[in-house]
Formats: sequence, structure tokens, C-alpha cells
Amino acid sequence: MRRILTIGTLVLSMGVGGAVFAQAPANEGDTQGQTQQMNETSKTKMPSQDKRFIDKAAQNDLEAIDLGKLATDRASNDQVKDFAKKAVDEHTQSLDKLKKIASDENAQVPTNMTSEARNKYDKLSKLNGPKFDDEYVKISEQSHKKAMDTFQKASNEVKTPDLKDYAQSTLPKLKQNGQELSQLKSTTKSETKTKHEQMKGTMPEGQNPSEQ
Repeated sequence: MRRILTIGTLVLSMGVGGAVFAQAPANEGDTQGQTQQMNETSKTKMPSQDKRFIDKAAQNDLEAIDLGKLATDRASNDQVKDFAKKAVDEHTQSLDKLKKIASDENAQVPTNMTSEARNKYDKLSKLNGPKFDDEYVKISEQSHKKAMDTFQKASNEVKTPDLKDYAQSTLPKLKQNGQELSQLKSTTKSETKTKHEQMKGTMPEGQNPSEQ
């Protein structure tokens, strides 16, 4: 009788043990799924100030690229044209880096200019010659000052490591471009003034050059 009970107990133990072992792979799979879900969830938790910086940085790049392309085609001053070409190249590279960082963090990047930037583009597209050059440099200088403030603030405040590195590494280029724009501003203003005086000298007395 005891032998029968012992065999029965052994069979029962093996059955329970088998059930435990059979469940192990399922538990392991659940653990992996939970870990993957936790990793995906953590990527979406980018701080709000980081997301705002991505939006502002991307909008700055988009504006500089579109205005730069317009200036490359429309500018009459070779220095302005060269600056515009460089602006397109640098901001395209900057936008590509930003997209890569945002993609890794599951963040969205704007794809269109703001309405304010579109208005600037429309205004510029109606100008030609020295007037275009002067206005393009003026707009670019204003945008660079805003970008400098944005990137300076971001380099100290953003939390995402790659985004912070991006902000800090971009600042020197922004500073350099700002200096170039200051020099171009003097050049284009001088050319615009000269053109204005030339037009004034060839017009009938009493007529304003701006009426042309």
C-alpha cells in the first residue's frame, strides 16, 4: 500500500513539475514583451522643452533653406549669393541631424515653414537687385539672432544627450554666420544707397525713385 502511494506521489510530482516547466517559456516571453514595451514607452517621454527646441530648430532650418534657395537664384551680389548657398548646405545638414535624433526618440519634426516665414518668402520673391540683397540679409540676420537665443538656451536646458550635443555643436556655426551677415549688411546697404542715388540722378525733378 505504501509503495502504491509512493508511486502515485511521484507521478503527481512529475505532473506538477512538468506543468511548471511548460509554463516557463510563456513567462519568459511575457517578460521580454514587457521589457520591449517599457523601452518603447521610455522613448516617448521626451521632456517638453526638448520637443519645443526640436520644433524651433527645424523651423529655423526650413526657413533658412527656402530663403537661401531663393537668394541663390535672385541675389545680385556675389557675396550674398555665396552666403545663401552656404546657408542652404549647412541648414540641410543641420536638419538631417535633427531628424535622426528625433527619429531615435520617437519625436516629430516639422516639415513646413511657419506662416511668418512664408510671409517673409513672399515679400522677398517680389524684390530684385540690391533691394532683394538688402532685404534678404536683413531677414537672415534677424532670424540668426533668434536662433542664437534658442540654441544658447537649449544647450543649457535640454535633457536629451544627443539633442544637447547638437545644440552645443551648432552654436559656433551660428555665431560665425552672424558675423558674416553683419559684414554683408554694410555691403548691401551701401549698394542700395548707391543704386538709389543713381536712379535719383536720372529722374525728372520732383519724382521719387520709389515710385519706379
